Amino acid sequence: MYRQVLDLYATSADYNPTSAESIAFFKMVQNKFHFAAHGNTAAEVIYNRVDSEKPFMGLKSFSGELPVRADVIIAKNYLNENELKILNNLVSAYFDIAEVAALEHRLMYMHDYVQQLDQVISAAGKCVLNNSGKVTHKQAVDKALEEYRKYQVNTLSPVEKAYLETIKQIESKSSNAARKSRVKKKF
Repeated sequence: MYRQVLDLYATSADYNPTSAESIAFFKMVQNKFHFAAHGNTAAEVIYNRVDSEKPFMGLKSFSGELPVRADVIIAKNYLNENELKILNNLVSAYFDIAEVAALEHRLMYMHDYVQQLDQVISAAGKCVLNNSGKVTHKQAVDKALEEYRKYQVNTLSPVEKAYLETIKQIESKSSNAARKSRVKKKF
């Protein structure tokens, strides 16, 4: 989804992928989508939902059997199914409208795309984000990584679980063998 957003903005007449303005612009657009879908910016959803005491740290999706460091700093991973569907539908609606402009070869600037996005969000009956939110990206990442460290201490990896299971099996076999040995000695 975010790759599509980036590809769309790359078509704007004033887009420069290395400029600070373009990077800030892209973050703003991501936050507008997130805010419309669930009422939080990307940083806010991470900051508010990451918790080492919750199952899987509060993540609803992650890359493997257990969350890894990279998973905990992606806002989309904290969204429930309904929030994710709303987010995807908003992005899809926005792209459908943006594609019309592209098909008509309309010259678009970044501010035009933002206005268009705000209109799509409003038409969907959602609130439009007009600021950068209450939590910075750095604050969210710092908290997520701290919670991840706590989570790692309390969570066994698959290798550690397998090792402990092997030890239990060995202990069980050893106990059974000792019992059988005692039973044989009595008779």
